[in-house]
Amino acid sequence: MAVEVVFRALAEQDIEEIGDRIALDSQRAAALWIAEVRQRCASLGEFPERYPIHTGVIRRMVAGPYLIFYRIADADIPTLRRVIVIRVMHGAREIGDILDTGP
Repeated sequence: MAVEVVFRALAEQDIEEIGDRIALDSQRAAALWIAEVRQRCASLGEFPERYPIHTGVIRRMVAGPYLIFYRIADADIPTLRRVIVIRVMHGAREIGDILDTGP
């Protein structure tokens, strides 16, 4: 059973900012990248446990040079279960305290 995938505001902002940077070289490449990263995030709804835990309850999916951080909310209650995409960042960034696990 697939679960809902939702994006936190910071993840949406990350995707738009990365897309804007890519668009400086190519609008087409930016549109393709945004579509691909959104599709990869949507695929988390099928089997969210397939990627490793980064820290605590946060998991990390690698997408080229980018990292997609997410958590599984209400994992023990099937009807409330969902995937929350927290951040999307370039792998070269210092992750440190950037990840916020709030709602």
